[in-house]
Amino acid sequence: MDNLNKNLYLEKWGNEFIIPQLEEIVSKIKINHNDILSYSRIETTKNDTIFSWLISTVLKPYMFENTDIHEVVLSISFQIKGRNIFLDGDISLEDGRILYEIDRYFILDLNSKEECIHINNLLLQFFDMSFYFIQKGINLISEENKKGNVSDFN
Repeated sequence: MDNLNKNLYLEKWGNEFIIPQLEEIVSKIKINHNDILSYSRIETTKNDTIFSWLISTVLKPYMFENTDIHEVVLSISFQIKGRNIFLDGDISLEDGRILYEIDRYFILDLNSKEECIHINNLLLQFFDMSFYFIQKGINLISEENKKGNVSDFN
């Protein structure tokens, strides 16, 4: 599969599988945390070699004045390097602390139905854990706001 076809395939995969999953997560976040959210939204970035999707969840800064961290980010990306495609994903705070991540996965063959099913299952596991870890990030920000020292947390 050449890069153009890989790009078209990944774009279709994103639109038909990834974005609907992310929309469900954003909906849960808004239902459970609407009172403290500035926003939670999906962002998409793509170029010739990278397709990435993220959920940016930003808390109302005036409610968390004792911390410099207000954002939890879920990120998924497919990176095309020559004939290879890699899948990465994580959930982190805006200061870079990773709360959960997928080990980098090397995609052998997008033409293989078995490979695509395996990747979908891997992503579904990630999505299943995502809401929990986004909530964990929100709770960490809240705890650190009470302490007033998010920057010192490890």
